Amino acid sequence: MKNNKNSHKNFLVLALHEAEKCQNIEYFGVGCLIINAQGEIISTGFTNEIPNEHAEEVALKKVSNLENCTLYSTLEPCSVRLSTKKSCTSRIIESGIKLVVFGTHEPKDFVDCCGERLLLKAGIEVIQLKELENECKVSIISKRKNRPK
Repeated sequence: MKNNKNSHKNFLVLALHEAEKCQNIEYFGVGCLIINAQGEIISTGFTNEIPNEHAEEVALKKVSNLENCTLYSTLEPCSVRLSTKKSCTSRIIESGIKLVVFGTHEPKDFVDCCGERLLLKAGIEVIQLKELENECKVSIISKRKNRPK
């Protein structure tokens, strides 16, 4: 797949559509999709699609061969997971994904996330699409059941 800014933006918008499926989320409503080398969507996920699982975790579980794939997430993949032993960042590193594109960093008031740094350290290319950062910030909190007013 030719990786260019327009295709990244289009796929991240589709990840935002996945995030719209989140309902009654305790923390962040996130959308994720995985694209193969030919530019085809091979997996999608959203927070709590499978109870208590992150969007990236859901999308990763749906496919097995992820060599040379790209993962799009509305939120930087977590580096610390409080409810399970393995973070989304660890899962991505183990998967064979070569590129991660995300919209916004995890808010610092929640947890000190270093997913981007760990992915880069593992040799995975990481791109933050700052032009969609505001939309992603709004999206991650819009479905929270106890969101701040």
